[in-house]
Amino acid sequence: MKIITVLSIVSLFITHAQSWNGILIDGLNGTQLFTPAERHSTVANLNYNLPHKFASVGVFYNGQAYFIGGKNDSDYSADVLVFNPETMTTSSAPSMLCERAQHSGTVFNDRILICGGQNDTARMSVCEVYSSMHHNWSIVTPLPAVNMEFSMATLHDRPYSFGGYRGGVNCGASRAVYTLHENKWVQRASLPNPTRSHATIALDYGRVLLCGGWSLKGITFIN
Repeated sequence: MKIITVLSIVSLFITHAQSWNGILIDGLNGTQLFTPAERHSTVANLNYNLPHKFASVGVFYNGQAYFIGGKNDSDYSADVLVFNPETMTTSSAPSMLCERAQHSGTVFNDRILICGGQNDTARMSVCEVYSSMHHNWSIVTPLPAVNMEFSMATLHDRPYSFGGYRGGVNCGASRAVYTLHENKWVQRASLPNPTRSHATIALDYGRVLLCGGWSLKGITFIN
């Protein structure tokens, strides 16, 4: 399972093939590693050369943790850094085509999909995908509207978009399904409550769990 938080930190469940698994957390306050098997031990102030950015995105892709975009003091970023849990080292990958923060992303069909967010120019609906086969990013069909502080997850091999913020009001009463074959977004049933800045995880048995954020009342399961 991969956890993505969209507001201030990136939190990813990662597995080391030889000895451990845990949750790697990176944000403005540095890097931490939480290992449940070791009496719920948390180690802070780790130096893995991760970006420590605000409102970036993390995904687990091909056995490695990708930290994508975000913002530091005043600059929006398109940078992509890759943490390898086997070697405990970080390297660079090709940058996104658009600088952005408060965006969201997910992995599907052996690609990373990144959508929405904002940068110095405007709030965004732009989506782009990264393929390790081609080792580059390309623009794909945008979201139906600009969106930020939303979440994404892959369910039944399809990316979903949940909630978010367009400016002024919540836009949480929507859920969109993206199919690359048809190259379009399809509107689905609305969330029970509008929400933004929440956390989302795709569960193994075909449901998505939403929790936290603004306006979400309790925990929501999406089948």
